[in-house]
Amino acid sequence: FRHRLRQEHNRWRWCSARYVAVKIKANNYATKEDAERDLRITEKITHANPQHVGRNFVSTLLDSFDVPGPHGIHVCMVFDPLCEPLWMLKQRFHDDVLPLDVLKPVAKLILEGLGYLPSQCQIVHTGIVYDYIKGKL
Repeated sequence: FRHRLRQEHNRWRWCSARYVAVKIKANNYATKEDAERDLRITEKITHANPQHVGRNFVSTLLDSFDVPGPHGIHVCMVFDPLCEPLWMLKQRFHDDVLPLDVLKPVAKLILEGLGYLPSQCQIVHTGIVYDYIKGKL
């Protein structure tokens, strides 16, 4: 596994140094097609309308590759790193409460990104969990 990641790293040595996030999908899918589903969705999001304001607030794919493991193939996706999550941002404020003047613009950015998915990609995001985004008002 490390050997394959090292090969991928060497493939990009000519690029200037930068941080990226690598999402390595578990290989517990029924078929390889199931494993590649997330990759196809992410590619669709990446290649949809780059002019739409909401595209700036969703993760877009920089690259992808497969890594063989002892129990199957892992689909790996490369992204720019994201900002800190909301739960971490809340810790910067008194009593872990996002002030309204911070919460409003953050909520607007989240909604812009969520609006991009159905309007430009024909994708409905169903993974919103209240605990991920809730804030005390």
